[in-house]
Amino acid sequence: MKDLLKLIIEKAKPDQFHSVIRFVFSKAYTSNMLDLLKLVIEEADATAIRDLQTFVFHEPHAKSLGHKMLESSLKIENRSLRMAFIKENLLKIKSSLPSIQATVVQPKAISASLMPGDKIQIRDRIMTVLAKAGEGRRGIVFQVQTNNGAKYALKVAKDFGAETLNSLAKESSKADLWHALKIPYAKVLVHEKTYVLKPWIEGVRGDEVVEGLASVDQKYRAAADSLLALVSKIRAQGAYVGDFRPANLIWVANKAWVIIDSGGIEQGMSFETAHEKWLNADHRGIKFERRWKMKVPLPAWQCNALFSQ
Repeated sequence: MKDLLKLIIEKAKPDQFHSVIRFVFSKAYTSNMLDLLKLVIEEADATAIRDLQTFVFHEPHAKSLGHKMLESSLKIENRSLRMAFIKENLLKIKSSLPSIQATVVQPKAISASLMPGDKIQIRDRIMTVLAKAGEGRRGIVFQVQTNNGAKYALKVAKDFGAETLNSLAKESSKADLWHALKIPYAKVLVHEKTYVLKPWIEGVRGDEVVEGLASVDQKYRAAADSLLALVSKIRAQGAYVGDFRPANLIWVANKAWVIIDSGGIEQGMSFETAHEKWLNADHRGIKFERRWKMKVPLPAWQCNALFSQ
């Protein structure tokens, strides 16, 4: 990439040259490309110098000793004097690089073995792993944070087996299905072969609601009622959701459930077929009732029949 960028800088027309400054060197992944930034400054006209001050040197990634020195060089109008200033000070900085490099943390590859404190790079952003937030059969979810404090949920494949990768490949299509059902869900922001990035949803996890209901804590009653209404809304549209477990739902602001993950979504069924799906059971009983410690909501006609007796 550096070789290609160097060629672009050397051969670019003025408008292309200015675009490189605005849309490339303004990104965090160029933080270690001081040699190329030096080349840009050597070729810079008045417009390019303004662009460097506006789009590059104000960014968090452009605050190293080398960046500060290059920014200072822009105050020298005479090009020859500016280049001499850069050459002299670059040598001083390079002589102290061993101690500086010892503090530089290179981003780690995104994998299921990430640990809190690890740095990763997604697109042009450097993020820090804060915690392992959850683990399923095929994926591990990490809470990650950007330098500006924005938090995200990073779901990473546990292995590279076909079933795992096929499951992860369906994340974006599942989000589309949730949208079609008009159910709040965590949107997919970045979708790669081995990981998915979503917004971090703050709230109360479903498993905490289940525990609260088990202890007869009435503050969770609204969440329980809302969950049953959510299931009824999904079922009324002829749909069933696999792996509808408490850890995959967040109760937000004491108002609504947001789906952060799920198994497959089956659609296009009759109400009766969908209801039977929600009553799916194994040798341990009905899955929904075992997970949520509450009954699958009855169809409206059955409720009316009970009240009329």
